[in-house]
Amino acid sequence: MEARIAKLNQTIQGWVNYYKLADMGKYCQKTDEWLRRRLRMCFWKQWKKIGTRQDNLVRLGTSCSKLGNLLTPEKATGILPIAISWLGSLTNDHFRMIGLSSFSEVYSKSFSLRTAVCRTARTVV
Repeated sequence: MEARIAKLNQTIQGWVNYYKLADMGKYCQKTDEWLRRRLRMCFWKQWKKIGTRQDNLVRLGTSCSKLGNLLTPEKATGILPIAISWLGSLTNDHFRMIGLSSFSEVYSKSFSLRTAVCRTARTVV
């Protein structure tokens, strides 16, 4: 997962540098949401056994009353609904703590640098 996050950070930086001239603030937020949802699915697939899933969810702070619904097999409900249902466990702060950059943060930093450097254009008559 560490190598995956390092590669994602490089890709995020590259995409933002390529598209930073466009107004893409809302697209960055939507892409961040999608990316975190996919990472939650990757974590869920990585924890193959039910005991491992239970231990990791408890370690992340999920209450024991919610675990019954989360530990059902993927064939019954699918991985995406499970990843969406435990949003409280792998929060944005957790992804930030493990080193994942977000599109919105990188874009806002590059946008602030871009507006600081730009000068006002002269009107041509």
